[in-house]
Amino acid sequence: MAHKIIFLLALLLVPSLSIAADSGKVVVTPTITCADQKLQLNGFGARKKLFIKLYVASLYVQEQVSNASQFLEMAQASCMRLHITLQKSPRKK
Repeated sequence: MAHKIIFLLALLLVPSLSIAADSGKVVVTPTITCADQKLQLNGFGARKKLFIKLYVASLYVQEQVSNASQFLEMAQASCMRLHITLQKSPRKK
């Protein structure tokens, strides 16, 4: 159930782009190969808290979908990448 919720949230991200997108220091590519299958970018987005960027998430699917119910009903390969951008500094003792 948790993975379905994550994918639902990912579908709400920015619509896909036909070229590589740059989200700060993370480059989101338009296609990837995962488990010997070529997948295309369906959407990506960044999560910020105040002015600090926490992560960039991207969802890749075989055929693009436009809503969450389509995604949950499809029986195709999909992949979600999560790039953590927040770097904590070590505590001083």
